[in-house]
Amino acid sequence: MLDKKSHSPESIKVSLKSSDGEDEFSYMAHENDLSFMKSQMLLFNSVFFGFYLAFFNFYSGPRGEHLPLAGFLGLHLLALLVWVGMTGIMLYRMYLLHNLIDGFEKAVSGGSANDCINVARSVTTDTYSRTYYFVSLTGFLTLVMYLTLGWNITDLVIMSSYISIAALILINTEFRKGIPYVHAILKTEQDGKTWSLEGKKNQRAFTSFTSLKKA
Repeated sequence: MLDKKSHSPESIKVSLKSSDGEDEFSYMAHENDLSFMKSQMLLFNSVFFGFYLAFFNFYSGPRGEHLPLAGFLGLHLLALLVWVGMTGIMLYRMYLLHNLIDGFEKAVSGGSANDCINVARSVTTDTYSRTYYFVSLTGFLTLVMYLTLGWNITDLVIMSSYISIAALILINTEFRKGIPYVHAILKTEQDGKTWSLEGKKNQRAFTSFTSLKKA
């Protein structure tokens, strides 16, 4: 039953369940995740911006003299893109998490459970902020610039390491752990699985609901 009283959950479990009630997959979103993600973003962003400044300083001296102008500009623009992209992804995840928590609280206080299910489904299936896409794009650009803009192998290794650090930060700040990609979720839905959300307070479930309705 949907509790009509307004409560703020300590955690929300989002899952797709089979007909026998077993989880096909699930992940947890916690009440303090939002503030934690904000502090993580500020910390990692400051550290990573420090890496960017060190990177800029490294190539602004004699070590960057081997690069043609296009290679020098490409290197710095790509480094800036990596930093901005990482920041944007973290901000977008915070936006998604806020929508999930807000949608759940509205449903618990008397709103539409189906609307909340659709929000959770949207947050779950929105893979565009996945680290995979970020690494694939920046890795591809790194390889193209290495082949066309006069970079040497050291430049390639440094940029690859820079991207790897950003990827590790994104992996460790992802709140949707263990989610399959969209095509797998759609297949699971077509097999008749049911979306389920459960809120917990003081280690006890205080409200939960399911829906077959899709966004």
